[in-house]
Amino acid sequence: MNYRFNTQRLSMRLIQQGDFDIFVQLYSDPKTMRKICAPFEPQQIKQFFETAIQNNLTSIKQSWVWVIEHNNQAIGLQSLFAQNNQSNHADIGIMLLRQYNGKLLAEEATVGLINFGFSTVKFERIYAQYDSSNYATHRSTQKLGFIIEQPKAVSADKKSTKDKTQYISSYVTAEIWQKSLPNHINTC
Repeated sequence: MNYRFNTQRLSMRLIQQGDFDIFVQLYSDPKTMRKICAPFEPQQIKQFFETAIQNNLTSIKQSWVWVIEHNNQAIGLQSLFAQNNQSNHADIGIMLLRQYNGKLLAEEATVGLINFGFSTVKFERIYAQYDSSNYATHRSTQKLGFIIEQPKAVSADKKSTKDKTQYISSYVTAEIWQKSLPNHINTC
């Protein structure tokens, strides 16, 4: 199976050993991580990178991490993880270097990844989960036809109940995706 795919402006390839720098840039940047979790420590980044490489190399594919390239330069990462309890459902994630935000590249990469997930891997449902204060992600998922499930309040510190973050879980199904995606967005 070919795990490379392209959109009009972007190229996606599975991460390789030489891609550690993009992990460091994204996962250690407080501004990039502010809506996800605390920035990772160097050891956490190294461990996550090594796990992602190993997952990409296994013959039984359950999770993938791609480098997003624009003009042959790494600009971000995106992932697709099969859910443990529903093998035909997946979770999607994307992170771009800050200088590439606001140029519709995240949406384009997401469209490419969803198309890959539905057409190549044959997932039936793809989820996006995000902090409710992440307005850019909220707008993008709404534009792409994701359906919002009930928001969940999760405490950043399990012992504390006063600092709760609302997470939104939304999904799109293969059937909805094929019927509702505007042609001008589907650049794959």
